[in-house]
Amino acid sequence: MKGKRTVRWAVFLAVAGFVGGMGFVYAEAPAAATEKKEWRFAITPYLWLPDLSTTLRHEGASGSKSAEVEVSAGDILEKLEMALPLALEARLGRRWFVFSDLIYMALGDEKSRVKNVDFGSGPIDVDASADVGTDTTLSITGWTVLGGYRYFESKKASFEPTFGFRYIGMEAETEWLLSGTVTGPGPGETFQKSGSIKETGELWDALIGCRGQFWLGQGRWGVPYYIDLGTGDSDFTWQAMLGISYGFKWGELSASYRHLEYHVGGSNLIQDIKFSGPTLGFAFRF
Repeated sequence: MKGKRTVRWAVFLAVAGFVGGMGFVYAEAPAAATEKKEWRFAITPYLWLPDLSTTLRHEGASGSKSAEVEVSAGDILEKLEMALPLALEARLGRRWFVFSDLIYMALGDEKSRVKNVDFGSGPIDVDASADVGTDTTLSITGWTVLGGYRYFESKKASFEPTFGFRYIGMEAETEWLLSGTVTGPGPGETFQKSGSIKETGELWDALIGCRGQFWLGQGRWGVPYYIDLGTGDSDFTWQAMLGISYGFKWGELSASYRHLEYHVGGSNLIQDIKFSGPTLGFAFRF
């Protein structure tokens, strides 16, 4: 495990060096001394409607046993109880910036299934037909904080390397009712046919990435892009976004497609998680 973590961090630092080096290669000449170093701000409320799939590992379900649960949300609007996504940005002059993206989502009674049960000697698969009425309630908090520098800007494009961290916290409650009994490898080891368990888990990961925009002609239309990758508590996490925007005097309107993915493993509650879907946002600049 220690060796794998060392390799992950080595790859992470190598990519960070590459992104930073690309920034220096494409950097423009330093801004004139007369450039005003004023703070400018942006607030962007937005809507994100992703498909969500995740695998959770509940420890201590039925004594010392654990259960791995698979959740898939195809229609998030039907299950969505609350969503609070908001992005904030502060920029000094045209170069330095700090960016924060906060999202909270609560999903109620999402269909799930007990994937396998671990009695301590290894997981035992549970046949899908053995699950009846298995539901999981989720609340998810994600917080990304980035700092960066606009290395390149022209009439056609901009490029901004970013460095920061992402936090994700999850509270999950799973209720299950199995039509059959799951029996362990040892005598007297059985997993209860019905029950529920509630747990919380959280992950902190360092991030590197880049963002920017391609301008279409001489008008107000643009193609914003963003990508990051990271590691830390998770084995690997990455996020990507590509969209289209239209600028106004007060800010801009943007629509995009966004994907966020985690791979964790081990004994964490969050084994893996994927968000993927369209977003619509309004950026107000002042």
